Amino acid sequence: MRAYLIEIVHNGKETGASDAGTLTDLEVVYNCIEERENDFKVAAQIGQMLVERNSQLMDELEGTKRDWEAEVISIFNCVLVVVV
Repeated sequence: MRAYLIEIVHNGKETGASDAGTLTDLEVVYNCIEERENDFKVAAQIGQMLVERNSQLMDELEGTKRDWEAEVISIFNCVLVVVV
């Protein structure tokens, strides 16, 4: 991409003092875009990790819910036996 920007500057203008300024400006813009792309990649990785962790927590919650439901049914059955 950087080489492409340099080629655009050199093909689009005659060689002169303004080329250096234009090239520098393009490099600054390119660097900003590159940093933003890296930020998006990191954000996507963090988002994926959060989705995976959320899935793990939901599985744990379902397991805990089943355990407690079984415990409540067991206690309820014991109470019924004592009352009857």
